[in-house]
Amino acid sequence: MEQGMVLEHLPLNSVISYPTEGETLHAGEITIRGYALTGNGNRITRVELSTDGGNTWIQTTLFQPQEAWAWCLWKQTLSLTPGSHQIMVRAWDTTSTTQPQSVCDTWNWKGYLNNAWHRIHITVE
Repeated sequence: MEQGMVLEHLPLNSVISYPTEGETLHAGEITIRGYALTGNGNRITRVELSTDGGNTWIQTTLFQPQEAWAWCLWKQTLSLTPGSHQIMVRAWDTTSTTQPQSVCDTWNWKGYLNNAWHRIHITVE
């Protein structure tokens, strides 16, 4: 039998909770919302969004308690032109740890500890 690793700590992760995958929105200002968390007792220091494939990043506004182990809520208002858009999010913690770019960097058969950048696709009309 092969030896594996023990799943003790959740990795740093962030999620876009609004809008949702495949949603169609009206052009203009759109407020993107989500949360970030880290399982090692560190605080989230920043959460960033990208709408250009990761070439540039926009820092979000954080709403978090000043405690370790707490989820961190975030939001950012973007002005998006009509068309298809991919929005990506990544987080950083107090140890300067961030998330891997691709699920390929953390892939395993059952998807355990997947914390790659979260991506959604939306359409703006």
